[in-house]
Order: sequence, then structure tokens, then C-alpha cells
Amino acid sequence: MRQAAVTPPASISRVMDAYLAVVAKREVREYTDRPVPEDVLTKILQAGRAAGSAKNSQPWRFIVLKDRQHRHDLSSAM
Repeated sequence: MRQAAVTPPASISRVMDAYLAVVAKREVREYTDRPVPEDVLTKILQAGRAAGSAKNSQPWRFIVLKDRQHRHDLSSAM
């Protein structure tokens, strides 16, 4: 008697997606002067808001600086 092929549950696929996101990350040390498109910026911020935190404390704040002088002022202050 032949057994039917078993499809892995969707949760395995999600685990693998998370694993690949971690192991495939890369460190960027050089940037261009091109502005980030608004739709991309929105997705980045939504991903940050959706990130888990201990006890759902969400201790982070996101600041988007588009003006070069503001970025310079902030980096000088740090």
C-alpha cells in the first residue's frame, strides 16, 4: 500500500522564511544619496511596528529624517 505525500504545514514555511531572513542578512556600510521611496519607507516602518518585544513593551521609537541638515544635526548630537 502506497502512502500519500504529506505537505508540510504552513507554519514550517513561516519558520524557514524567518530563518532565511536572519541568516541571509547583510551589513551595509555604504549608502547612496538617493531618497527612499515613500512606499518602501512605509513598509519598513510597518515592519518595525509589527516586530515583537518582551511583554509587548515596544520600547522603540522611529524617527524619519529626510532633510540632510537634520540628519547631520542628529548625528552630531549623538
